[in-house]
Amino acid sequence: MEHHTYDGSREAVHRNHDIDTRLKGIAQAAFEKKYHELCFRDIFGKNYVSL
Repeated sequence: MEHHTYDGSREAVHRNHDIDTRLKGIAQAAFEKKYHELCFRDIFGKNYVSL
């Protein structure tokens, strides 16, 4: 997976929906592990883990 660059790479997170969603799921899982008492969906209005 390439880092987002100005060359318009298909792997750039802003151009690749699958990578974007995968990274958001990883971020949600990390949030829920650290802040297990909080509800990610209530705070951010999205749920990326069960997609």
